[in-house]
Amino acid sequence: MRKLPHKGFTIVELLIVVVVIGILAAIVTVAYTGITTSARDTRRENDMASIAKALMLYNVQVGRFPSSSNNTPSGYETSGIDPDQFLDDLRTQGIIGGAVPVDPINIPVGVTQNGQVYNYYRYGPGSYGCDSTKGGFFVLGVKDMEGSGNPHPKSPGFACGTRDWQLEYDWVTGSFES
Repeated sequence: MRKLPHKGFTIVELLIVVVVIGILAAIVTVAYTGITTSARDTRRENDMASIAKALMLYNVQVGRFPSSSNNTPSGYETSGIDPDQFLDDLRTQGIIGGAVPVDPINIPVGVTQNGQVYNYYRYGPGSYGCDSTKGGFFVLGVKDMEGSGNPHPKSPGFACGTRDWQLEYDWVTGSFES
């Protein structure tokens, strides 16, 4: 009787295939995580630029920046508390159609260490020793950019008088009313 040759794979061959697939899956997972983190940070940068431009336009139309709703104990208006109401004056004034952009993750402070939210505050003239002849000013920032640390390389920063907001935010900007 003639023996037929064995068909199939040996255990060693199967293990090698499983290990190779595992390595490829790990590489793809790491690459995907990096890409999504980078995409969220890019969206944050674009959102901040859009909001800052809208704030400047609001200042031109109304003569001042919108007041903060003070929806946090620190007095800042944050997108994490009520995203639909974040900087709502920009929408009601017709400067931004629809809702004002919010952080892609938008997790409030307390859920994560810093919170992944956008923060806005309008300070009165002369606050923190800033030049009162320039009028009030706003500070708009993101505390937790995922891929960059503090400060984010593209953050314009904002400081005046005795305070530097770049020390508090990964990405921050601000401007005076006049």
